[in-house]
Amino acid sequence: MGAPRRDDERGARRGLEVLLRSREGGGWRHALAALGSGRHPGLSAKLLGEMVDGNLVPNQLQAWLAFGGLAQRLEQPALTARIVEAVIARFPGEPRVALLHASQLREAGKVDDARRILAGLDDATRISEDLRLSVAAEYDALGDPVAAAAVLARGPQDDQSYSLRASLLAKAEDKAALGKLYEALQRDSAKPDPQRRLLLGQTAEFLERYPDALQWYRSVPGGDQRWQARLRAAGVLHKLKRGDEVHMLTTGEFAVLKALVMNARQPLTRDKLMNLARGREWDALERSIDVQISRLRRMIEPDPSKPRYIQTVWGVGYVFVPDGTATK
Repeated sequence: MGAPRRDDERGARRGLEVLLRSREGGGWRHALAALGSGRHPGLSAKLLGEMVDGNLVPNQLQAWLAFGGLAQRLEQPALTARIVEAVIARFPGEPRVALLHASQLREAGKVDDARRILAGLDDATRISEDLRLSVAAEYDALGDPVAAAAVLARGPQDDQSYSLRASLLAKAEDKAALGKLYEALQRDSAKPDPQRRLLLGQTAEFLERYPDALQWYRSVPGGDQRWQARLRAAGVLHKLKRGDEVHMLTTGEFAVLKALVMNARQPLTRDKLMNLARGREWDALERSIDVQISRLRRMIEPDPSKPRYIQTVWGVGYVFVPDGTATK
């Protein structure tokens, strides 16, 4: 079934009912995709409301959560509230239902009620990593990155959780908590791998401990992280007014290199590269990107005539390859 059409509402309704009554049990997923891809959100919302009123949604938690999320994306607060009320009645005590309820309350402006529900999920977040990430995201959406970081601190820690916590605390400008996290990272890193060294450098940079940050960045031995570390080290040197140590990169060259490194292995057109690198309006022609690329190659390539790191993708543009392997 395709997206609902405004000129065939009856056909769309009939198609959805067939999918939802399918004995295969997965028809609701196709119905969800059809409603979610419609060009007429008002019609999709109307049909979804009829599905709820007609008790056509399967008695499966995942289905109800998915349609509740669709109602939110369609910006239908009243319909979302009806779905949340129905799913709470059907699946009481389910943490994912509580999370949907908190999200609906937040969007309705009932922030204190949303916080109360999230607080009730504390024990569940200690068990489920996925739930930890979802609850943290909800706290962040409530404008409380510190609470989000606290949720992520529950349970086992890895580079992803440490990185998310560091960025949330930096966003909150909570340097005291960020300092404690930095100390914990150091204690947990007797022999830090490249990713952990990069993370330690970023955390030190958030704390404005620039000498520490430079030391960590310069210690990253190889891999994709090496180039990110070099780029961030260059940024730190610029902050310290030591730009002369960055091989005389101009602001434009630095911006282009940053765009390439942050999109490693992803071919970028000249237009895309210009948009990513632009800190000001470019007043030159498109070929100015080619000039910047040529200069960067002379600085970082062993043989600029046979570039390994900043490669040309014919008919597209350029791609940054951290390990210098040939692209297909």
